[in-house]
Amino acid sequence: MTIEQEIKLQARYLAQDMAKDMAKDMAKDIAKDMAKDMANDMANDMAKNMAQGIAKNMANDIVQSKVDESKLETAKNLLKINISPEQIAMATGLSLEQVKNLKTGEI
Repeated sequence: MTIEQEIKLQARYLAQDMAKDMAKDMAKDIAKDMAKDMANDMANDMAKNMAQGIAKNMANDIVQSKVDESKLETAKNLLKINISPEQIAMATGLSLEQVKNLKTGEI
């Protein structure tokens, strides 16, 4: 084999090795970028879902509070027209104790 052929052969082997190393590095970089993007997407989705859950719970709490206030107001009005505490409890869903406390002014 001539020196020129040997140089060409060595250059080919070197190019092949370089191509393999470059492909490995590119694959690693791509995998890192994909993993980073996936992690960011997951974190954003989790934050969004948590915020939606918190907002939903807050809205439910506000609605429930208004419903409870409405029940108490209805019970007070029924007491004013001499409806029995037992009937008021049945009609409003309040406990008998709550109705009696309304009657005595403890609520």
